[in-house]
Amino acid sequence: MKMLNPELGRRENQTERLPVIFVITPTYARPVQKAELTRLLNTLKHIPSLHWIVVEDADYRLVGALLYFFLL
Repeated sequence: MKMLNPELGRRENQTERLPVIFVITPTYARPVQKAELTRLLNTLKHIPSLHWIVVEDADYRLVGALLYFFLL
C-alpha cells in the first residue's frame, strides 16, 4: 500500500504497535441504560485497538438493538 501523506503513515504504524484493550461492560435494565451506553459508545469508538464486550442481562434486547443500530 502506497502512502501519500508521510504523517498519516507514521500514525498508522504507531496504531499497529498499540496493545489491544478489552473493555467488558455488564448491563442490567434501568431507565437511563440507553443514554449511558450511547455516551460510552461514542467515547470508546475513538480509541484505537479496543474490543468492547457488552454483556446484556435483561429479558428484552435493548442493548443488542442499540449496538446494531450504531455499529452498522
